[in-house]
Amino acid sequence: MVFGQIQKLSKMVKPYIGVITNIGSSHIGKLRKC
Repeated sequence: MVFGQIQKLSKMVKPYIGVITNIGSSHIGKLRKC
């Protein structure tokens, strides 16, 4: 039961994590340029 709930949460959160990582990588790239 709990494992299924965790899978559902991970599926819902994955897109947000992808967006956050994309933003973070872009910020890191800007910092490296400076």
